[in-house]
Amino acid sequence: MLARTGLGLYALLLFGFIFAGRHDSANVYSRLGTTESLVERGEFMLDGSLYAFTIDKVRVNGHFYSHQPPATAVIGALAYFPLYECGLRLFPPFWIGADLLVFFVNGLAALIAVICFYRCLALFGFTGGLQLLMTAVLGTCTLLLSYSVTYNSHGVAAASLIAAFYCYLRAERGSTNYTVLSGFAFSLTGALEHAALVYYALFAVLVLSKRGFYAFVYFVLPASLTLLPTLYYYRAVSGSIAPLATRPEFFEYPGSYWSAGKESLTGIHWNTPIFTIRYAFRCLFGSRGFLLYNPVLTLGLIGTVQTITRRGDRWLEGLAIGVASIIFVGYYIIASTNYSGQCYSIRWFIPIIPVLMVFAGPQFQKLTIGWRRYGLALLLLVSAFYAFAGAMNPWVLEGHGYATPFYNVASFWGRIPNHDHSLVGFPYSSGR
Repeated sequence: MLARTGLGLYALLLFGFIFAGRHDSANVYSRLGTTESLVERGEFMLDGSLYAFTIDKVRVNGHFYSHQPPATAVIGALAYFPLYECGLRLFPPFWIGADLLVFFVNGLAALIAVICFYRCLALFGFTGGLQLLMTAVLGTCTLLLSYSVTYNSHGVAAASLIAAFYCYLRAERGSTNYTVLSGFAFSLTGALEHAALVYYALFAVLVLSKRGFYAFVYFVLPASLTLLPTLYYYRAVSGSIAPLATRPEFFEYPGSYWSAGKESLTGIHWNTPIFTIRYAFRCLFGSRGFLLYNPVLTLGLIGTVQTITRRGDRWLEGLAIGVASIIFVGYYIIASTNYSGQCYSIRWFIPIIPVLMVFAGPQFQKLTIGWRRYGLALLLLVSAFYAFAGAMNPWVLEGHGYATPFYNVASFWGRIPNHDHSLVGFPYSSGR
């Protein structure tokens, strides 16, 4: 009963931030435009969309497309279709359609993430108050909250990945259904965030080695519903299965923000070793550092490492998640230079949060005893501040450094004016 009440309150929290926050960005408009085009015109092209002005697009054979993976927009189209049939739209002056879309895609994804996380903890042997505490921490003290109130793929991928891990654990007793569901969720994560395919690959190896060939077949078959359509989409649009975002020639068109050299595209080149070291430190601990903005995640990192080194329960799964997370984060560190663009912290890394926090149970057990609980309370308070500040505006522009969370809070409550998103703002509306 308490868990259901908490879930309802969390849904209200997400609902409130979605409707009250400011979430306009080129990234959001790119996805909204594709979703709008799919439902209203039955096509992926942005040409006829009111969001065609977004800078997050490529030009292929004379037509504009979002350069983002298509999975999020397709999921959004499934949610938008009934809203469209009810007369709601995704553009101003009435933002209710876009807000409901965000809730039914990213908001529900966050609810799925905390439910699967809660159940994973039970399978790890953590129940009762500790289970509720850790689930509440995931939902309100990490950047999962910040990226569950705006239209993006990262929060959805985080939900898909923890759901995949939960189904994998449920399939341990030989359940074919959960094996298929796990494979579907892992492959969907890869369709949402292509770099996350490393999780699918490593867990496929685990399934093959621990459960045999037939389980492996059931695990990889769902890719035909997620990854194969994605490859078909790339091939149909560009003639190649390579993701559109990795084709620099498609970013060369009159007026292109990217061809002007203002930012470097991710995945186009590899960074030098010296730059990589500096960039890695700044991505994790700099003014937008992922660990700085997710201090409670350190408990998940410690728990994962201890599970592996001490050969604890499910240490092989911990090893797979640890190695996959290093590769996942490492890819962006060696293949990007722009700190995930104009946004709050490093949005690319959001998917790793729930699967690492699952291993934090022993750390929470230790820190809830005696005087240590005061240190835990302080850690959670700081973590919650960063998470809530991010939910107030996940797409804050750069230039505020370490004061960004404070700027978000002041801007949200009207103490200082919001940014003028003139570069990416909707041309018919100055804001919400």
